[in-house]
Amino acid sequence: MNTRNKALTITGSIMLVIAAVLFMVGGYLAGWDFAAYFRSQSFVWLCVLVGLYVLVAAAVIVRDKIKEL
Repeated sequence: MNTRNKALTITGSIMLVIAAVLFMVGGYLAGWDFAAYFRSQSFVWLCVLVGLYVLVAAAVIVRDKIKEL
């Protein structure tokens, strides 16, 4: 994997974690009921989007590994 893709993957993962933490802190400050949020449709969509990102990142890594062969 070339350094551009590796840096993009690492940076994207770090930014995703930071965004999730800031989202949770913002929700806490706004007085959200976290138990209800984790059972809501919004949380399901958040998990779907995070899962899609992980799948795409994994596909890019696997594609680069196959090209190196």
